[in-house]
Amino acid sequence: MYELEISTSKIEKRLNNFLQKYPAIKSKLKRLQQDPRRSINAHSLHGEFEGLWSCHLSRNPDIVMVYFIDDKNKKIGILRVGSHTEVY
Repeated sequence: MYELEISTSKIEKRLNNFLQKYPAIKSKLKRLQQDPRRSINAHSLHGEFEGLWSCHLSRNPDIVMVYFIDDKNKKIGILRVGSHTEVY
């Protein structure tokens, strides 16, 4: 299982706010920790975000997360979280 690592306190606060409002996100994060590449429709990004991954934590409201995967240390580094327009 991969450990979640949040890049900044601002991102941590945003994620915690979403978790309080939308508790179903917690189960999605747990599934992501088991398989960060295939669970919850995760996909690799291209262009400016080459090497990073993205997934939807919620569709209504639209909540997207951008992250990197560190297989060696079994970590998922959360870089951005918010609506699609906020994240990209």
